[in-house]
Order: sequence, then C-alpha cells, then structure tokens
Amino acid sequence: MDKVKRDSDGFDITSFKEDGTPMQIEVKATRARVGQANFFLSVNELNQAKVLPNYYVYVVFEVLTENPKVWIAANPFHPESSKILLSPISYRVQINTKLG
Repeated sequence: MDKVKRDSDGFDITSFKEDGTPMQIEVKATRARVGQANFFLSVNELNQAKVLPNYYVYVVFEVLTENPKVWIAANPFHPESSKILLSPISYRVQINTKLG
C-alpha cells in the first residue's frame, strides 16, 4: 500500500487486490456514528472516480474513538448511482484585474 504524493492524483492511497489489480482509495473520516455518509469531494476526486475502474471510498466513522468503523464503497460514482446526491457548494473565481 502506498500513500499518494500528489493531490492531482485524486485519491489518497494505492493498494492492490489479491490478484495484483491496483485499487485507488479515497479516505474520508468523520466523528459521526455509522449511518448516512456526508463528506466533501473535490472536482478532481470526482473526475478520477469517473474514469478509474478500481476507485474506492473508505469512510472512517467515529474516527476519534478507540473503535472506529470503516465502511468501504466500491466506486459509488461510476456508474452514477441514484443513491448518491452530489451538490456543488463552491466555485473557483479568477478575476483579471488588469484594466485596458
């Protein structure tokens, strides 16, 4: 298992299945108890999830306790699922302030 060194990769960890197939894993953590997962996903993470065939999301619940729980989802974004609600929450704005 290797930690990814660049944010541009769109996932946190590269691991391998027993047959040697690579897995790209995005890890999300929450203090909340197991239940409905609610987390932020960057545009880059979503774009990678849509094209990588072995993209996984690991959600670590109760992360600050002595017994955190891990929920593993085999790419919930590809194909798009009706169980997933993606909501844009911010925009990057670039303004050219040089005037004429």
